[in-house]
Amino acid sequence: MTSSAQDSPVQLSIKGALAHITISAPPVNALSPQVRQGLLDALRQLKNHPDDLKGLVLTASGKTFIAGADIKEMQIGQQEPSLPAVIAALEACALPTVAALNGAALGGGLEIALACNARIAVPTAKLGFPEVHLGIIPGAGGAERLVRTTGFEAACELIAGGKPVSAASGLDMGLIEAVVAPDKLLSTAEALALDPELPKRPIARAVIAQASDGDWQTAVQTRRKANKGLIAPATAVQALRDGACLPLDQAQQANRQRYLQLRESRQAKALRGLFFAERDVRKVPGLDRSAALPVERLGVIGGGTMGVGIAASALIAGLSVVLVERDQAACQTAKTRIHGLLASADRRGLLGKVGGLESCQTRLVCQVEYNALAPCSFVVEAVFEDMAVKQAVLTQIEAAVAPQTIIATNTSYLDINAIADSASDPARVLGLHFFAPANINKLVEVVQTRTASAAALATAFAVAEKLRKLPILAQVCDGFIANRIYARYREACDFLLEEGALPEQIDAALTDFGFKMGLYAVSDMSGLDIAWARRKRLAATRDPNQRYSAIADKLCEAGRLGQKTGKGWYRYDEGSKTPHVDPWVTEAIEAESHRLGIKRQSFTAETIMQRVLAAMASEARALLDEGIALRASDVDLALVTGFGFPRHQGGPLFWAAQNQPEPAGGASARDLPKQHD
Repeated sequence: MTSSAQDSPVQLSIKGALAHITISAPPVNALSPQVRQGLLDALRQLKNHPDDLKGLVLTASGKTFIAGADIKEMQIGQQEPSLPAVIAALEACALPTVAALNGAALGGGLEIALACNARIAVPTAKLGFPEVHLGIIPGAGGAERLVRTTGFEAACELIAGGKPVSAASGLDMGLIEAVVAPDKLLSTAEALALDPELPKRPIARAVIAQASDGDWQTAVQTRRKANKGLIAPATAVQALRDGACLPLDQAQQANRQRYLQLRESRQAKALRGLFFAERDVRKVPGLDRSAALPVERLGVIGGGTMGVGIAASALIAGLSVVLVERDQAACQTAKTRIHGLLASADRRGLLGKVGGLESCQTRLVCQVEYNALAPCSFVVEAVFEDMAVKQAVLTQIEAAVAPQTIIATNTSYLDINAIADSASDPARVLGLHFFAPANINKLVEVVQTRTASAAALATAFAVAEKLRKLPILAQVCDGFIANRIYARYREACDFLLEEGALPEQIDAALTDFGFKMGLYAVSDMSGLDIAWARRKRLAATRDPNQRYSAIADKLCEAGRLGQKTGKGWYRYDEGSKTPHVDPWVTEAIEAESHRLGIKRQSFTAETIMQRVLAAMASEARALLDEGIALRASDVDLALVTGFGFPRHQGGPLFWAAQNQPEPAGGASARDLPKQHD
C-alpha cells in the first residue's frame, strides 16, 4: 500500500509489518526542499498507520542514496523545512529504522542515515562528509552522531579531511552494520529493522571521553598546518570535540551555529563560487557538441615534457596514443618517460578502470614517421615554442592525416591564428593549451581561432573532457587567459623588487595568502631560462615607453637559471631543493633600484598582496572587456586550476569583488612610475 502523493519525490509504502520510505529525485537524490518536505510528510503519515507496524526501511532509487544538499540553496537562502527539522522527525519516529544505502551517502545524506538505528550499504557505496571542501561543516548533527558512532580518529578523517570512504572502510570503522549485494539490500534491511537487538536511538547523550585535551589540540593544529588558511577543517575538529564531550542537544546547538557562521563566510562563498564555475565552464554558447568527431586514438607530436604528459593523460583516460618523435633515440626516451608516468599512476590506483598498467603500455606507439598518424582523428602538436617550427610541423601533419582530422597546437604564447593560417585547411586547426605537468594539471585552455570549425571546437572540448581535464574557452591573444594574467602577476612582483621588496618577502606574503609556493621559488623550480627566452623574443616589439624590469634578465645573464644551476633567485646546496636567501641577489636588486633612480621603501605583506592582486584583477577585467574570456568565473577558475591561486580566496576577480573599491596603491602595475635611465 502506498500512501504518499504520487507527484512527491518521496514515497511511503506499507508491506506487512514494515514501512518503506523511498526517495526518488534523480539524478542524485539531492536534499532539495521538495525532498525534505516529502520526508517530513512521510514520517508524519506514519503516525496514522496501525500500531502493528514493527520497523521502517529508508532507501532511495537509482545508484545514489542521497548525494547531499542542493548547493544552490546556500546562494539563494535556506528554505523550509530545514534538514535539522527532518532529522529531528526521523529520530523521533517510534519505529526502529534502518537506512538501506543503495549508493553514495554524502553530507546531509549521511546525516540522515546516522539518525537511523542502523545502516547497511551496497559494496559500491561511498560514505562521507565533503562539506569542508565548500568551507563549511555538517549542519544537521553529522559531527555529533558520527563521532559517537565511529570514534574520534575516524570522525576526524571523514569530516575534517572531507574524503569519502568505501562501504568496506565504513564497515571497519563501525559507520555501517553490513555490506550486502544490491539484490539483498532491502531484504537484509527489513530483517535488521525487525531485530530486537537493533541499536537504540537517539545516540547516547552521556558525555563520552574519547581523547585527551592534548589529542584534540593536536588534531586542530594538524588540520591548520595541513590546510593553511582554511577555517573549516580546524572548526570541524572543534565540532567533533563538542559532539563527543557535550550532551547531544547542546552539541547540536553549538555546531549548528558554527555551520551557519561558516556558510556566510567569505571562504565558503569563494568555494561555492568555484563549485558553480566548474559546472558553468562547459556551457559554451553556440557550441554544437554533436559536431564532435569520435576520438579513440590520439596523435601527439613531440616527446618533450609537455608531449609526454599529454600522452600519459590520454593513456590513463583509456585512449590509444601515437607519438611521433624526430628519431628512434628520442622515441625510446619519450616511451621510457611515459612508462614511468604510467607506473606512478598505477601506484595511485588510477589504471584499474582502463585495463591496468600493461594495457596502457600496449596502447602506446612511438614512431618517427608522420604517416603513423593516419588513423588518428585528433592530433596535438607539442613541439618547441617557435612559430616557424610549429608551422613546418603542421604542414607535415596535414600531409599524413585524413582531411577531417582535427589538429591542435599546444602553445603558451604564440599567435595561433598565424599558425592556423599556414595550414591548407585552417578550419581544422585550433589551440589546446595544456598546463604543466600535463598528466596532473587539470586545466586546458581551448583556444578558438577566427577560422576554427564547429567540429574542431566541439572535438577539442570532447577530447579535453575525455582526458578528465577542465576545458576553458579562450580567444587568441598573447598568453590567452591564465598566462596573460600570470605575466601581469610576475610583472607586479618584479616592480615591487625595484621599489624595495626582496624575493623572500614577496614569496612569504604569497604563501601566507594561500599559494603553495612563492613566485620566485616556483621560477627557480621551473627554470628562469624559459621566461627569459620569451622576453628576448618579444624585445623587438616591446613598447619603449612601457615599464620593464630587467632584474630577472640580469640573473640569467649571470648564469643563475634556478635549481638546475644551483642558483637563481635563491641559492641551493648541492642535491637540495631548499631555497636559501643569497646576498648576491639582494645586492643585484638594490643596484638596479639605484640605477633606475628609485628610492627603496619597506612593504608590508598586506601591501604586497594588495598590489599583486590588484594587478591580476586589472588584467582579468581587460580579458573580459576584450572578449578573450567568456565569464569572470572562467577567469577565476583558470587561475585556481592552472596556477594554484588559493581556492579559498576564490580567484582574482572574486577577490576584487570582495575588496571594492580598490585600495590605495592597488593600481595596475603598468600605471606605476616608469624606470629612469
